[in-house]
Amino acid sequence: MELTLTLLLIAATLSLGLLSPLAFAAFLFVRGRSDEDRATTES
Repeated sequence: MELTLTLLLIAATLSLGLLSPLAFAAFLFVRGRSDEDRATTES
């Protein structure tokens, strides 16, 4: 049972390590697009 929990923890850590840069890039992308939209509506 403990081995299963350890493997789950490792898998969760690895998936978070892979997902967080993607989520961060998506956040920056969306924020950059909203900044562009704001600039186009203001001008």
